[in-house]
Amino acid sequence: MVERYIHGKFYEWGVRFVSIVDHADTSVDGNKKARQINGLINEWYLEDLSDNIRRTLNHKKKNGEWTGSFAPYGYMRDPNDKNHMVIDEEAAEVVREIFAMFLDGKGYHLIAKELNSRGVLSPTRYKRENGSNYANRAKPGDPLRPSGAIWKHDTIYNLLRREEYIGVLCQNKTENVSYKNQRRKIHSREEWTRSYGAHEAIIDIDTWEKTKSKLAVRSCPSRGTGEKHIFSGKVFCGVCKTALSKRDAPKGKYDFKYLKCRTYNSSPETCDNAKGLRFDLLENLVLTEINEKLAEYYNPEKIVIESDNGHRKLDKLLKEKESLLSQLEKKNGIVKSLYFDKVEGLITPSQFTEFSSTVQDDIDGLNTRIKNIDHRIESNSQSAEKAGNKDLLLQKYSQVESLTHQIIDDFIEAIYIDKLESKSTPRKIQIIWNI
Repeated sequence: MVERYIHGKFYEWGVRFVSIVDHADTSVDGNKKARQINGLINEWYLEDLSDNIRRTLNHKKKNGEWTGSFAPYGYMRDPNDKNHMVIDEEAAEVVREIFAMFLDGKGYHLIAKELNSRGVLSPTRYKRENGSNYANRAKPGDPLRPSGAIWKHDTIYNLLRREEYIGVLCQNKTENVSYKNQRRKIHSREEWTRSYGAHEAIIDIDTWEKTKSKLAVRSCPSRGTGEKHIFSGKVFCGVCKTALSKRDAPKGKYDFKYLKCRTYNSSPETCDNAKGLRFDLLENLVLTEINEKLAEYYNPEKIVIESDNGHRKLDKLLKEKESLLSQLEKKNGIVKSLYFDKVEGLITPSQFTEFSSTVQDDIDGLNTRIKNIDHRIESNSQSAEKAGNKDLLLQKYSQVESLTHQIIDDFIEAIYIDKLESKSTPRKIQIIWNI
């Protein structure tokens, strides 16, 4: 671009260009080549500088240091360490409430509506009220598109999926295309840099796993109330395994709600589970089954915990960690050998720096992976502990009078409704229990 003007437009306009620092002068013959070489060297310098900055930031991210400008809602920058986040208790309490409302069956729109009706500041407004200059994509002050003025359903959607709330620092989600192009390139979730236990968690693992299970199942809240029914994400077609939808009976004929397979409505040739099941009948059936379980297993000694899968997973993690530790030991041995080679004069100091920096990157990567596995081992242990304490669930409820989202989540993993073979044959309903 510089050469285009200096040797193009400036000659055309009759302009003499003089640069004191680079000794450039368009009136001097032979000055052009030196100037082009200097421009090329400057270009290389900027490129190397960009690579070094990016390498330094990636190194910080792998070590679990936060490099962002604005902390996620619920956190704030640690006053004593700019690369660490601490809990902002006022906002964190709202985060916990949002997860609780979602697990209680409320949809994104209803949660946002309830927060707005109570005057709870949205994440953007909350940050600004606390002195931050954070701004989202909408232009600040635009009356037609208020920048983060209220809670919206997509805000709730994204918040429920943020791994930061369980202490996992997720970075490297986007990056500039290059130092010359500031457009952001979006990375897939698999490419993110994750650091486990990098900061204190707001949401416990149990709540997070329940939320993930609900998010994994496509379910829609009622248009009238904005709440999901108590079996949402739990009841499926026994034929095609699709989630059943809740519907109203034809008006004027019946006054009840029923569950029906979605696949049958759109593709009867794929699934022949044509008949729906009355919602109240399933509710009574499940309530009876739960109370029978409570009566049968009042003695914790009768409870059988199936935790073999948890043990197998733990063994696999321990073996993986053992392999990584072995690789780490070898890499440290290589660095030590390189050091002795440098001392004995077998390699130059610059060669030592070059070789050891490559090995050090591998060591940093191994340390990060070991740290992540330690976190997974801890999470697995918590899950095993939870499974081992299933008897506490039966002590928690002596008898259930009516079903709620919490009770369904505690007792039931899934319910499968088979098709009705004939009016004289009872329909098969399979309940998969959590215990």
